Amino acid sequence: MDDATLGMSDVLALYDSAQMRRLVPLVAVISLGSPWGCGRTDFGLGQGGGGSSSGGPGSSSSDGTPIDSTTTTWVDDTTFGPITLTDPSTSTGLTNDTSTSTDSTSTDSTSTGPEGCDPEPYEGDVFLDTEDELLDYPGHVAITGNLVVYQLPTAQDLGPLECLRDVGGYVELRNNPALQRLDGLHNLETVGSYLYLLSNPSLESTEGLTSLSQTGDFVFVEDHASLTDVFLPSLQTIGGRLRVWNDPQVTNLELPSLQGAVTGIEIGYDASLQFLDGLAGLSASTGDIVILGNQSLFDIVGLAGLSGPSGGVLVMDNPSLQSLDGLWGLTAAAGDVRIQNNGSLGSVAGLSELQTVGGSLWLESNPSLPAIDGFGSVSAVGGNLVINTNPLLQHVNGLISLASVGNFLVVENNDQLQHLDGLAGLSGFLSAGLWLDGNAALQNVDGLAGLTGVGGFLSVNDNDALQNVDGLANVSSVGDLLRVTTNQLLVDVDGLAGVSSVGTDLRVEANPSLLDINGLAGVGSVGGKLVIGFNPVLGGLGGLGNLTTVGSDVIVLDDDAITTLAGLQGLVSVGGGLQVRECGALQAVGQPMALQSVGDYFYFTDDPALVDLSGFGLLQTVGAELVVSDNAVLGTMGSFAALGTVGTDFFVQNNPQLPTCQPVGVLQQLGGVPGSTIISGNLADACGG
Repeated sequence: MDDATLGMSDVLALYDSAQMRRLVPLVAVISLGSPWGCGRTDFGLGQGGGGSSSGGPGSSSSDGTPIDSTTTTWVDDTTFGPITLTDPSTSTGLTNDTSTSTDSTSTDSTSTGPEGCDPEPYEGDVFLDTEDELLDYPGHVAITGNLVVYQLPTAQDLGPLECLRDVGGYVELRNNPALQRLDGLHNLETVGSYLYLLSNPSLESTEGLTSLSQTGDFVFVEDHASLTDVFLPSLQTIGGRLRVWNDPQVTNLELPSLQGAVTGIEIGYDASLQFLDGLAGLSASTGDIVILGNQSLFDIVGLAGLSGPSGGVLVMDNPSLQSLDGLWGLTAAAGDVRIQNNGSLGSVAGLSELQTVGGSLWLESNPSLPAIDGFGSVSAVGGNLVINTNPLLQHVNGLISLASVGNFLVVENNDQLQHLDGLAGLSGFLSAGLWLDGNAALQNVDGLAGLTGVGGFLSVNDNDALQNVDGLANVSSVGDLLRVTTNQLLVDVDGLAGVSSVGTDLRVEANPSLLDINGLAGVGSVGGKLVIGFNPVLGGLGGLGNLTTVGSDVIVLDDDAITTLAGLQGLVSVGGGLQVRECGALQAVGQPMALQSVGDYFYFTDDPALVDLSGFGLLQTVGAELVVSDNAVLGTMGSFAALGTVGTDFFVQNNPQLPTCQPVGVLQQLGGVPGSTIISGNLADACGG
């Protein structure tokens, strides 16, 4: 080959040509040098160019003459990145085995792939988004930067890239509508960063990556409508996560050479995938394991090689999955373990070696799960333990080794669960809360006897077969809401006798068999509301005798068996309002009250048996309105001798047996009120009617 010299005028001429509009020359240092070896010459910047890389080893001028230069550098703002050309006489890189050197003693035999490939690496990034750019790829066996193939409208394969063996950065093949095969990448062996195949709707197989042996970061194969086969026969090492996601036609996931650890496994929304046997060589996942939304996935035994700790484990929305067999080797999960909405799941024994869960453990909406049989080695859950909506679940005996839960314990909507004996090892303080709701067959909570306190909510709600809460006898405080509501057979709350304070609301409501609340005798303060309502056979409020302060409202509503308010006599202050309404058997306050202040309203209304309101002689202030109305047999208001302030309205009306002079006397004592006054519909006397 003849030597040639490229001057600045030549560079500018190239820049002016239609094929070079996208190249911006920054520096061109041109000098004479040794002739280049004859490499691949059919991808030069001649008439067939298209903005591809140029000036590298083996490239040629428009007349086919090799370009001889020491260094030429420029930036392609949309296609290739900076190009650095190195004189092969001083290069320490790959050797061109197609050189036409006249040195008869040359023994150069270094492989460079197919004949005509350029042994020198391409310096920088390669971005191919037109067919011309793909066709003009200059045959480098390596790219030091990244390779992106993006939105090629008609290319069905990547044949012009057949020389490529190594990419130093990442490889992205994205949004190429006609791409069916990865032929052309069959010699690619290593990717320094990640491999990302995304949204190539015509792609049918990954088999073209037949030589790929390692990636430095993740491998993602995602959003391919036609892909049936994820086959990477030579891939041994993935430096990051493995994701096969939203490829609905994939039936074969085969990585037979893959070994060692990955930093995560994500198999999601692959509707036709039945097995994971092609991942059998994996030994660990240091990050999350996500198996999500795979309609046909039958088992995950292909993950049986995994052992040791992992990140989180999420197995969710897999309607055909029978078991968790394949996760036997996992010993710890740093994140959440969530087993949810797997319609055919009959066993969780596959997690029998798991010892700790750093995040939350969720067992939720698994309609075929009869027992929790797979967590017998778990001693601690760092977050929440949630057992929710498993309609066939009969027991939780598989959790017998569990000693601590960091936040919430939720047992909810498990229709056949009869007891919580499997939680007998649980002890100490629950920092967030205890939620026992909607378990229709739950008869007792004896398995919770080790609990000493609840930092958040304590809810016992809608458990139709529950007769007592004796298993909570060691709970001494509730930091937030305490509610006992809608439990059809519950007769007492004696199991709450140890509770001394409630942080916000205390609610005992809609328990049709509840006879007494004596189990609340230890409660001295309620930070929020006290609500005792809709308990038709509740005989009294005697269990509240030690209560002195309520931060918000006191509501006694529709408790038809209560005859007096005995039990509230120690109450000194109410931060909100006081209302006693619609209690059909209430006859009298019953004894003098210690109550001195009510921060909001004071209501006694619609109590048809109430005769005597006497008992509020120490009450000094009512922050808002005072209302006594619609009490058919009320005959006396009693003395309000200490009452000096009513903040807004004064309404005493529709009490036909109450002499009118009684409310008039209270109003005169107050000297009037800032709001409205209505005294009407009461028994007519000298003061009116």
